[in-house]
Amino acid sequence: MSPESSTRLLLLSDIQNLNTWDLKIMRNEIFARHGYIFQTQDMIDYFNQQSWFSKILRCSYFINNNRKKEYCIY
Repeated sequence: MSPESSTRLLLLSDIQNLNTWDLKIMRNEIFARHGYIFQTQDMIDYFNQQSWFSKILRCSYFINNNRKKEYCIY
């Protein structure tokens, strides 16, 4: 949506005419470019259609019954 946003600060004039969907995409594009795995269907659908988008395996930990467990999503 706005690839230059990673190289320069955006001005009000860059975004003032965007609708709520476009602003939502711009906010989430930052995460998508780092391989974030989205939870909402609209973001999943949108970013899966982008040729540059690649999900990255993420591992997290949680504690259950005082035992640390690892789980990975990709």
